[in-house]
Amino acid sequence: MVTFVRHTRRFLRGRWQHLLTIGLIALLWVPVSALSAEGDLAQVRWISEQYPPYNYTDPDGEARGIAVDVLAEVWRRLEVGLTRGAIEFLPWARGYALLQREPNTALFSTTYTPERQRLFRFVGPYIDTRVVLVAPRRAHLKLTRDEELDSLRIGVVREDIGAQLLRTRGVGSQNLVFSNSSRNLVRLLEYGRVDAIAYSYDVAVWSMLNGGMDPTDYQIVYSLLEGDLGFAFHSETDPRMLEHMQEVLQALIKEGVVEQIRLRYLGR
Repeated sequence: MVTFVRHTRRFLRGRWQHLLTIGLIALLWVPVSALSAEGDLAQVRWISEQYPPYNYTDPDGEARGIAVDVLAEVWRRLEVGLTRGAIEFLPWARGYALLQREPNTALFSTTYTPERQRLFRFVGPYIDTRVVLVAPRRAHLKLTRDEELDSLRIGVVREDIGAQLLRTRGVGSQNLVFSNSSRNLVRLLEYGRVDAIAYSYDVAVWSMLNGGMDPTDYQIVYSLLEGDLGFAFHSETDPRMLEHMQEVLQALIKEGVVEQIRLRYLGR
């Protein structure tokens, strides 16, 4: 009888130790897996530009905009532990160059194109966009085909989607006037230094309004792209981490959170 009790105790002790070990492994594995993805996102270098209403800094230097608000909500849900202060605002050309050469880098808002989708990994899209040619209404400019673009001096932001789209349509650098920001770009139009600008229409209108210009004095004269905006990552970024972020973004879209954010800025 004593021997039986000893064996029973030994069996139960071993059984409980085995179950306890499995339980601890299960308990630890889930948070470590989640924290791995979240920790990686916390180590990303987040780069943006002055591209209102999607991403910009307010007069107090606080990061604002549709993309910023969406990203902040993704961070919150993933418990990444980052704040808006983690976002660096750089000229677009510099940020674009960093995205190409520095691993663990993200850049937004970035317009989807086949070329960029070959160069980078994307999370998104979170909103659509229109890239157009905007010209003074008084100029009565009318364009019907790409070949007519060569007759114009067109303002662009260096390495912006507008400049890239014009190059793919055969427009040479001699026809382009480069700027480093949306604010300076619309000034080129106001001062008559260019015939038109190639840019996101929403951003152009926002920049005009904030620069004391009347957007009704200008009009769309040619459409270059109707596309989407997202978050672009260096090509070597771990796809599993991005899948995790994409799932959260999709949930925000499905729940209507992204639309609520968009309406706060654009109201339409």
